Amino acid sequence: MSLKVKVDKIKGFSLIELSLVLLILAALIAGGMSLSSIQAYKEKYDTTLKNIKLIENALTVFVALNGRLPCPASPAQKILNSTFGREQVTAGAVGTAQSCNSTTTNIFTGSVGGNTQYYGAAPVTTLGLPDEVMFDGWGNRIGYIVTKPFVNSSKTNTSCTSGGSAANVSNNIYFCYRGQASGNSSTSIQVLGEGYYANYAPVYILISHGENGYGAFLKNADVDLDNGGVNGSNADRNPNPPSSNPHELLNLNCNSGACLTQNYVQKEISTPIFDDILLFKNRNNILLDCNKYGNNACTLNEGIIIG
Repeated sequence: MSLKVKVDKIKGFSLIELSLVLLILAALIAGGMSLSSIQAYKEKYDTTLKNIKLIENALTVFVALNGRLPCPASPAQKILNSTFGREQVTAGAVGTAQSCNSTTTNIFTGSVGGNTQYYGAAPVTTLGLPDEVMFDGWGNRIGYIVTKPFVNSSKTNTSCTSGGSAANVSNNIYFCYRGQASGNSSTSIQVLGEGYYANYAPVYILISHGENGYGAFLKNADVDLDNGGVNGSNADRNPNPPSSNPHELLNLNCNSGACLTQNYVQKEISTPIFDDILLFKNRNNILLDCNKYGNNACTLNEGIIIG
């Protein structure tokens, strides 16, 4: 009897099957790259939020200690210079309000609702924070916007102690007035946005210009304020957004050509043409935080009433 061995035929891949395999592999590779990109973005976004939160907390401590907010720092000063990250403040005459120094500092200024607005960089050195906290996850400087009433207190402007009718006061939103209400949309900076943030009137804004970085001052900006404000060899800031991106233009305010507006924009969801990240507080919220931090520091030490 003969032994028969059954041998299965081995089938090869057809061109169609091979093509399908290659397509699946390509999709997996592309998916991996996409996940990698998402992870890289998240890390930079998280760094940005962490630094902005550190600045926010330090601003609360500053208000508790000083009864006012700091002026912005120069957004273009060299990192190693002595004035890097320091508020640029100009003291007024005795009994008059102090202002922020916008001469040769690259701090932008303009009139908003009868008050002076200042737009510079977060004053991390003045706030006792490390240099790197000034930068977002993409290496750009975090912006800081504030108006003149809130960089003053009863210590810097003695007319604040007499109430809201002083002749040199344009409105009642100063930190130093007892019992005065928060600012409103006609007298302060304003954040326009979605839901809760619509028509929100903050006392300050911290802003990252996101991944696209439009208009942001760069980490390697090298204006030399210690030697007369001479520009260095490095570019100091990114180009402005295109006209097709009006909301990011608005967030540059006095840098955009559409200058001296009081409105900024926050959106709950980032898009390819809008990725700015804003953090802000109104007058009452920062005073509540100040009192929580400093055992009623703003009310007891500065006489500031929430209202």
